[in-house]
Amino acid sequence: MVVLDCKAKIIDNAILILNEWIINKRYLKVIIGLPPLHFNNQFQTRLINGLRNNSFKIQQLNVNHHFQIPSGRFEDSYSKMLQSNAKKNLKNSFKNELKFIQLEKQDFKRAYNIIAINRAVKQKPLKMSLEQIMEITSLTKVDSFVVMNQNQDVASAIVFHLSKEVVQVIYWGDNPSFSEMRSMNFLSFELFKYYKSAGIRTVDVGISTENSIPNYGLCEFKESIGCEISLKYLMSKDFFYKE
Repeated sequence: MVVLDCKAKIIDNAILILNEWIINKRYLKVIIGLPPLHFNNQFQTRLINGLRNNSFKIQQLNVNHHFQIPSGRFEDSYSKMLQSNAKKNLKNSFKNELKFIQLEKQDFKRAYNIIAINRAVKQKPLKMSLEQIMEITSLTKVDSFVVMNQNQDVASAIVFHLSKEVVQVIYWGDNPSFSEMRSMNFLSFELFKYYKSAGIRTVDVGISTENSIPNYGLCEFKESIGCEISLKYLMSKDFFYKE
């Protein structure tokens, strides 16, 4: 990934121009969601500092997880990245008749249905509809995968391409009825291996917090399968005008 060195003075001047534009539009509140720091720590550190110096406040400070694709033979490198419980779960997943399948665009509903079941059981909302995901396919490449046990879909993932070297897992999850198969460990292994072969360097698997509060189980799972962490800032500023 090509990283341009944007100096602090240029960033600060850009923030001043943004501030003037907001005032001209008479917006009352602006919220800026920044990418996780691992995308470009140097640039974003300068940007966060500049926003803070222009009265933007930290509204949320979320923990984001990403997987850095290792060099060398994937199976050997990946095994060394796993925590002991994840190694055990992955080994157990291989004992089941699990298959990793990439879906064609017309079959994305299969992956989405698994995510919908997962969120319903966990009483978590689905922020994007299937229709909205399909609309995204006209803007960027979208991949969709399922893990099958015999003729049953048991886990799935929907992934957006952010650049030539970075993808982001928008949704992934299993049908909790089949969680004993360790299909999520199998899915993450196959997903990372697939993107290794595709030349991807980073798989962003998203935040593991809600309003800055960590989901401990989610954090532990992602870290057990070799993911690293970085901060993801949500910053905001209120504007007041005299009548």
